[in-house]
Amino acid sequence: MRSLFIVASLLLTAVQAQAQTDYDAKILSYEGLRYPCGEDSQPVLRIQNVGSNTMLSCEIDVWKNGLQIFTFDWQLAAAAAPGQVRQPILPVVPDVQPGDELEFRILTVNGVDDEDPTGNIIVVPMDDEPVEADSYNVLVDVRSGDGTAELEWRIKDASGAVLGQGGPYLNADEELQVPVSLAAGSCFEVEVVSATRSNSAAASVRIFSGAVAVLEVSSEEVSGILERGLVTGNDDVVPCTDQVTMEVYTDLDGDETTWTISDAVTNEVLCSGGPYQPGSLMTIAEQCCLPHGCYVLTVNDAGGNGMLNGVDGGYQLRYTGTGARIIDASGSGDFSTVSTITGNAYAFCLPMGGNALIHSSCDKYWWRSGEYLVAAEDVGVSERWLPGQPNSAQDVDTGYEFWFFAPDGGFSFRKFRNHRTSDGFGNVGATRACHLRVNNWATAQHIPENILMNVRVRARVAGVNRAWGPACRFVRNEALAQCPPTKLMDIPGNQFISCGQFRQFVSSQRIHARPISGANLYQWRFRIEAENIEIIRTSTTYFLNLGWAAAVAASLEDGKTYAVDVRASKNGGQTWCGLDGDAWGDVCSLTIGSTPGGMSGNAQEMLSDAGTGGYTLWPNPNSGDHFNLLWEDTEYSSTMQPAPIMEVSDVSGKLVLVQRLVGMEAGEPYTVALPGQWDAGLYTVRIRTGDRTQALRLLIKP
Repeated sequence: MRSLFIVASLLLTAVQAQAQTDYDAKILSYEGLRYPCGEDSQPVLRIQNVGSNTMLSCEIDVWKNGLQIFTFDWQLAAAAAPGQVRQPILPVVPDVQPGDELEFRILTVNGVDDEDPTGNIIVVPMDDEPVEADSYNVLVDVRSGDGTAELEWRIKDASGAVLGQGGPYLNADEELQVPVSLAAGSCFEVEVVSATRSNSAAASVRIFSGAVAVLEVSSEEVSGILERGLVTGNDDVVPCTDQVTMEVYTDLDGDETTWTISDAVTNEVLCSGGPYQPGSLMTIAEQCCLPHGCYVLTVNDAGGNGMLNGVDGGYQLRYTGTGARIIDASGSGDFSTVSTITGNAYAFCLPMGGNALIHSSCDKYWWRSGEYLVAAEDVGVSERWLPGQPNSAQDVDTGYEFWFFAPDGGFSFRKFRNHRTSDGFGNVGATRACHLRVNNWATAQHIPENILMNVRVRARVAGVNRAWGPACRFVRNEALAQCPPTKLMDIPGNQFISCGQFRQFVSSQRIHARPISGANLYQWRFRIEAENIEIIRTSTTYFLNLGWAAAVAASLEDGKTYAVDVRASKNGGQTWCGLDGDAWGDVCSLTIGSTPGGMSGNAQEMLSDAGTGGYTLWPNPNSGDHFNLLWEDTEYSSTMQPAPIMEVSDVSGKLVLVQRLVGMEAGEPYTVALPGQWDAGLYTVRIRTGDRTQALRLLIKP
């Protein structure tokens, strides 16, 4: 007991002695580069005045590899009161080689010998191996991972000045990119702080020079602060700003498939992939980060028979994060040696724009000549319309440009619709130019039949083009257009929307299909495969009343979700409309039961990445002030932990809202407040719950 008292007394005496020093300083940290820049080193220290007197000067000895180099008489430009910290830049230490060891020792404060040796010496090995970038413009790519603690990064120059920084990132699963312009041919230090995230493998900080990741740091490597050197080059390369995903669906000869993304001007290859494993069908998703610009995607098959060995393969190029398609050639591997859009003039460009086709014009496989393809309204275009004025007074340089191209090559055509011409569309007004009449142009440029096309659209305002929006699939098929397939009504904002909805099984409730002109019979199929349930009902109209008598057919049960598809006939059921004899249309979900939480009949589950998502979003379309979510999967606990992460992106891929859905409960409506300042258009709402991800489309109208 006495020994403990003696130890405590000694410690107290030491603390009191330290507290009573008049002239005392200590080195808190070394802030300079931990590698020689050229053959020199510029030391930077953080020094604190721990004496009771104001610090006006401080002598510091500088040693290299055990030999004294010089003594620095530091005269403070701003005096340091007791407890204050200053960061002096010391003279350059010459002839420093990688692996050398620098040592710094505090000698005096205000000309008086430092009174307490604690913290007076720091040894710094010059053993960091810096990465080299070709450019002096870099991009910092941040993934915050699945944790909820802090993540920070900084880029400092040789003097310790912070030139770029980010964080702390308190939300999980944040993804963002920050461009930083640095001095050319200079040395820098990258710091990554991840004090509590060493177990979060998904967290990372990457530094890109152009399309190349020159430095990658994952949180598994970080315990406290991790420092890495960075040396810039002299090239004026714009850092990558747009992340794209190349998703390849191989055939059985995957070893014959390769792809490249090259600069449309210089032909420099920036990203590539393949060959892949032969003998099995695979889906491979590879990332590519590109600067703003225009590029050519080329897919090659060494065997000369495309991607048709055992399956109709293909590929998609998408904007990472939103999944918006840039080029969609999935299920279209019917090419010989090369699949690419015809001509460099028709390369894809980044960033992606926000103009898009309306829902009913996108991914339609039974177009016929004379039909109208419709773009969503662009406010800037509509504002240029002159109400009540004749065509001759309308703007010829404002409207919408439509681009049709075959992903495998052979056809590429652009058609501009302006305010001045009608294109045969009778309704006069600001949205007339949204309507393009298929093949209402020179025969030599007509869209051929039965070939998969992509179609993209962009607005033009007073002669200035916006960026191209996302791609939709398009097939001209005159025969199928006479009797196309149908499905439950799924068009956003339609008063009869039924796809992904709730209905009660009562006679006053009904569901609607997309109507087929001339059809006189519809069949409706309700299935739950896991329970071996299949119920088929017939009607002579494109709607079906629910609540039929049990004597007629089995009832639909409350609380169950059915897979529903529909088919239509023009001859009373002798034959059915559809493609290649597959008369049933696309499947939609329909849930039977009381509408939860006062949800309106237009509640809509739009799109699930995994095919089964569980979220429903309403109202949709939306005025932009709020929307409601409902999580229907009771597999998770009633109050989900951790709370789901929601990301909202516009059609260009820009992240406009990240929010953790704290307090979300299964089976209970959850309201998300919106800022009310977003532009009208289509947004993607992506929700991550546990190991599931669901994407929903949100249409905002003014």
